Amino acid sequence: MNQLLLLFFIAICTLSNGQNNETSSLFSSKQIEVSFGNFKTIFRRLYRSLTTETDRLRIFGENLEYIESFNSRRDAFRTYTLGVNNFTDLSQDEFHRLYNGFIQRTQDPSSAAEERRAGRTLEVNVTEEMLRQRLPRTVDWSQRGVLTPVKQQGQCGSCWSFAAVAAIESQVAIHTGQLVSLSEQNLLDCAVYGNNGCAGGLMNNAYEYVIQNGGIDTADSYPYLGAQRYCRFNTFSVGAQISSYVNLQRGSEAELMYALAHSGPVSVGMDASRQSLQFYSSGVYDDPSCSSYNLNHGVVVVGYGTTTDGVDYFKVKNSWGQSWGMGGYFLIRRNAGNRCGIATQASYPVL
Repeated sequence: MNQLLLLFFIAICTLSNGQNNETSSLFSSKQIEVSFGNFKTIFRRLYRSLTTETDRLRIFGENLEYIESFNSRRDAFRTYTLGVNNFTDLSQDEFHRLYNGFIQRTQDPSSAAEERRAGRTLEVNVTEEMLRQRLPRTVDWSQRGVLTPVKQQGQCGSCWSFAAVAAIESQVAIHTGQLVSLSEQNLLDCAVYGNNGCAGGLMNNAYEYVIQNGGIDTADSYPYLGAQRYCRFNTFSVGAQISSYVNLQRGSEAELMYALAHSGPVSVGMDASRQSLQFYSSGVYDDPSCSSYNLNHGVVVVGYGTTTDGVDYFKVKNSWGQSWGMGGYFLIRRNAGNRCGIATQASYPVL
């Protein structure tokens, strides 16, 4: 967290400690205006008109109230906190429309047709006994030098391309020792195998494209634009190739842990539509209202572990930039009934 952002958060806490006798809200209009001014400076916001800025100020104030109200609750079971971030001037509906773009697979991944298409499935039937005997207590691929820095998808529902690319990047680094940043834009423009560009897609469809295409270009040769353009793939700029991908058993957190321990990061779909995730700041995310079945966002699970307080979690790399969450990462509750569908639709590429 940079120093300016830290000072901003300190200012927010100071403002919230004051009593506001004029209204029943947590902040006065003046406090919200001051906070909004800091927000615009930190995140370099320039609005097209005064009307637009007024609308954004109203939304910012409502979100600020939500964040402070959530963090002020006396709840012994709450395991995470919220904070002001790059999305605090967006409504929940706007955020969901702009930053979630995962197209849920309708076909059962365990079907024969899907197995043939994927080329393989997880070779073992993971049991609780195997978890106790074979798996380390903690896995964190983000500490092993096999993941590129957290990227920013922008206002484009291209999360699926970022999740697919992150998983391929990690497999290349694990097996070759070379960490190469690959091109999400290549997938956005060219991987039309059931994908819809900024309107959403599926990681398995992206893997299928890379297999059939003979590779994916590097990010340097095919930089990200945040909007779908014509396909400009260049065979001379290929940074990685894959041969197949593995589908995990639907909803199995045990298989997800096994894959993380033995193979590497895993791309997954999840329900990211809750306002609580929009403003997630730290801790183990655990919103029981999120769905285990209705998935709308693609991310990459990079590890698992247990906090010092005994809370089990998966560690996840997101594509909402490094100013969101914990440097662009978040923890989500593990062993809580497949929270937010983190294990509902999981797969990883194979070189």
